[in-house]
This record gives sequence, structure tokens and C-alpha cells, in this order.
Amino acid sequence: MEKMEDRKKWIIITVSFLSLVTLFRMLYINLIPISADEAYFWEWSRHPAMCYQDMPPMIAYFIALFTVFGSSVFTIRLTGVILMLLISILVFMITGRISASSKTAAFTVIILNTLPFIAVISVMLGTDIVLILPWTLSLYLLYLSLFKGNNVYWYLSGAALGFALLSKYVAVIIIISLFVYLVISKQKRYLLGKKEPYIMLAICFAMMIPVIIWNASNEWSNFSFNLFSGRFRSPEVTIKIKFFLEYILGQMLFVSPLFFIGFVWAVVKAVKSRNEVFLFLSVMSLTILSFFGVWSFFDRTGPQWPIPGYISGVILFCVVIFREMENKAGKKKLSVFLTLLIAGNVIFSAAIYGIPLIPKLIPDFELIKNASTKRIAWFLAGWHKDLGKSVSSVRAGMGRKNNTFVICRGFALSSYMAFHMEGQPEVYCIGQRRGVGGEAYRFWQDFKEVIGQDAVFVEEHREKGYIYQISPAFEKVEKDRVFVYEYDGEPIVKTDIWRCYGFKGFKEPQN
Repeated sequence: MEKMEDRKKWIIITVSFLSLVTLFRMLYINLIPISADEAYFWEWSRHPAMCYQDMPPMIAYFIALFTVFGSSVFTIRLTGVILMLLISILVFMITGRISASSKTAAFTVIILNTLPFIAVISVMLGTDIVLILPWTLSLYLLYLSLFKGNNVYWYLSGAALGFALLSKYVAVIIIISLFVYLVISKQKRYLLGKKEPYIMLAICFAMMIPVIIWNASNEWSNFSFNLFSGRFRSPEVTIKIKFFLEYILGQMLFVSPLFFIGFVWAVVKAVKSRNEVFLFLSVMSLTILSFFGVWSFFDRTGPQWPIPGYISGVILFCVVIFREMENKAGKKKLSVFLTLLIAGNVIFSAAIYGIPLIPKLIPDFELIKNASTKRIAWFLAGWHKDLGKSVSSVRAGMGRKNNTFVICRGFALSSYMAFHMEGQPEVYCIGQRRGVGGEAYRFWQDFKEVIGQDAVFVEEHREKGYIYQISPAFEKVEKDRVFVYEYDGEPIVKTDIWRCYGFKGFKEPQN
């Protein structure tokens, strides 16, 4: 049994570590320009709804909570920082329960927070960090349901799973993982005949009723987008080994090669041990990793898609390695491996945090087709902030500033302008390509409200732009300027800014 003095020591170490890491992240989040996705999610928070075309609504609710006293890069990204702190606390609690060791729990928190993917998602807000909180909470409550024998935990698990599904639909894999575990576990299989797991499911899906209502009222657009288009389109029949190898490489980079090796080792040890808790943790990791692994044989997958599965993976790795270290024969080798793992992760994470602060250090090479690291450097240059100032200047000079709305082509420009323009005005979006996401604007904007007003139209520079499709909707249009942003002596952004007078209304042209 753990001594009280040891427990206090490792709790103090964990609190100190999390305090320093959280403070660092709070100082760092203001140093990187806001991304198009972050600005887009922030726009969701300004237009509350039961669901959005791209995703369930939870990220919008969190942003609305953290920006209640003002919208800035800091307040938006503070969401991710605080969520990661809560995730870390939950991980400490789960590991402490499983291992009965505060030392093991402390190291689990340290390793989790030094993994490369955590370095990114804790300071750049996205749906992944929002999902990982209820995923981790569900993991904890399901563990208590299975191994502590109190039925209340099953009902709480249902609420946590509903919370997870309201964050991202991939959370359904937690439910699949649970039932996979119940099927293969000889000790827990009897629970399939009990009512509690099914009451849990009923509670979970009851929480999804608002999302279902929204979809039913909006031509099932959210469900159809997530199931039949975009990233979850039906994969081709041809098997692509290249995509699978990309998937494996992506996982090794996202969690670090040493941890990936350690995780595989821990799963092998867990299977050999026939320990029920280890089996539970293994299934909760391997189900999502295997799902996207199989998917990658047919279509390219994002390396970040299975990352919630590494929460149970980190816990399993730390519990197994500290148990193995109790054996003196292998203690030295495992201690060296653990030291190298943490040191390597810290160096890797430091590079991830440091390089974006000096964009010129980013080497120029192609990541995948039509996506190079050069574009990352361009994003970090922060051109969209200067564009916002330029568009604000044009709007102020229109003569009827209070009766001049802003309209942009595509969700990225619209979101950037809404965030960066003076006063953060309402911005309208047109010309967004269908079926690839970014269409939420069309569910809340109403062009009838601005008939008779003037407008500033903004789009990427091109010889025959979208302006020629929408110009009949105005009495007169004239180009004000071409905004040009140079980076390292090279023009990287050219944007046309048009003055449009006397809006007559239109039905948006179809792309």
C-alpha cells in the first residue's frame, strides 16, 4: 500500500508540473496567429445552434463560454489549455485508481503532456481536444462501472458518452470498444445480459435528440456530410499500401517513435498478463487505432483522427512499465527507456513550440500533394490580420459605414475578416465549395436583411473572379484595390477588395 508521504510528494510534483505547463501554454497561445478553423469555430459560437453543418455543437459552446467577456486569440485558445488541464487531472485519477500509485499517475500525466500531438492540440484549438475531455471522462466512468460494481456509474457513463458524441461523432467508437471488450472478456461477458449497459446507451442517445432535431429541420445536412462526403466518404475498393504506411508513420510522429514502440510493447505485455483491466485499456486503444488503420488501406486518413485512443494507451504503458520495473532484472533498462522517452518528447515538443516563432526556420518541402510546409510559414506570417485592417479601411470609406456589410468568398476569408476587422462585424459568406465543409454560414445568414445596403466584397485575386457572378445583385460595383502581402520578398497573398453599392438581393449562385 502506498505511503501517505509518497502520495503527497507525487501529488505536489503533479500539481507543480501542471501549473508550469498550463502557465507556459497560456503565455504561448497569443504568439501564433489564429487559424481559419479556429476563427470559423468562433463564428459558430456567435451563432448558437443545436448543431452545425460540419460538426456537433460542443466546440462552439466551449468557445462561447470562454469568450463571454471578449473575443481574442487568447480567450479562444484558452479553451484548449483549460480542457487539457482537466484531461490531465482525469488521467491522474484513472491511473491512480488502476495502479494504486501516485508515482505512476504522475509519470502518466508527464508523458501525456509531452507527447507531440498534445503540444499542438493544447495550444491550437480544434475539435480533437474538445472530444478528448469527454472521451477521458467516459473511460474513467466505464472503468468504474466495470470494476467497482456501482450501477450509478453506468448512468453517468451514458451522460459522458452523450457529451462525447456532441463533441465529435467518432466518439461512437468508445461504445463499440466497450462492447468488443464485453464480448471477448470471460469475466465481464455476463454484463451483456444486464440492463445497465443498455440504459447507458439510452441516456447517451437521449442527449443526441437536439442534434437529431436540428438535422431533421435542415435536410439531414450534418449527418449526410459526416457519413457520405468529406473525410468519411465511402472508401474506394482498391487497397493502397502507401496510405497505410503513411498512417503508421503519422502515428509514430504524432506520439513519438519511442512511445509508439513502448505502447506496442505494453499491449503485448497486457495480453500475456491476462489482466482484465489491462485488457480493457488495450481494447479502448486498439479499437480506434485498428479502425482507422483498416480505413487507411482504402483512403488517406488524418494522423490526428485516432489520437483519443492514446489516452488509454498512455495509461496502459505507464501502469505496465512501472509494474515491470518492480522486477529488478529489467529495472535498469526500462528506467533508461523511460528517461529517453521523456527527454525525447520534451525536445520534440520544444521544437514544435519553438519553430513556429521563427517561420524562416521551416524547411520547404511537400507534405502531400498540393500541401507544402511553405504554406505553414505563410500562415504564420499573419497576413490575414493586415487584410482585416485593409478591408476595415475600405468599409470606413464607403460613406454609409453603418449600412455597409462585408461579404467574402469562402469560409476561411469570411471567418478571418469577422475576427480581424475593426469591431468584429457580422460577415457574410458566399461561394463556399459544397461537400468539403465550411458551409455553416448558409444556415444562419439571411441576405434579405441587408437589401438596400452597400457592401465590401473580398475574394482571392483571379482574372475572372466570383464578383462577376454576383455583380447583377448590386446597382454598381468597382474594384477598390488589390491587397498584396509579401513574405521574404515574395508576394504570397493577393486579394481583391471591391466596393459594391445598392444591394438588391439574390439567391446565391450554385458552384
